[in-house]
Amino acid sequence: MLIPVCNDANKKDRIEVKARPGGLWSLALDTVQGGKRVAIRVCGDNPSWQFGENGESCGPAGSRNPGTNCLCPGAPKGALIGKIGGSDCDDTSVALPAAGATPGPIVLPVVFPVGGVCVVEIKDDVKGPLFLTMNDAPSSFKSHDGSVQVLIELIA
Repeated sequence: MLIPVCNDANKKDRIEVKARPGGLWSLALDTVQGGKRVAIRVCGDNPSWQFGENGESCGPAGSRNPGTNCLCPGAPKGALIGKIGGSDCDDTSVALPAAGATPGPIVLPVVFPVGGVCVVEIKDDVKGPLFLTMNDAPSSFKSHDGSVQVLIELIA
């Protein structure tokens, strides 16, 4: 398996992930099919973005500080995170309703830490758009600034 390598030849293939997207998440790929692996790599010599009232800066691996009420509880505050499924406004930090509490079938998004490089194997029954964002509490997104560039490769 090859993890994508950032170079001048693939600059046009990079996707910008904004620290303060229009919703909570930036759309990276329209559809990811189950049964594949997704490889994500952050590009750039010193990628960083800012968060917090004081403009704290960190790279895609995050700030080393656990966040409170963050979108991905298993990742540090400020880290690049991803999810498959759902929409650009999903607040994955909130407790979800118990099974059967909401009428109709709902497929919840699968949220995972990305950091600077990540390979995720997608289960056969999972399908949906791939979204990326900075890990933080949704109420704190107003203080975000900057962006990172990523390369994404789908591997069969």
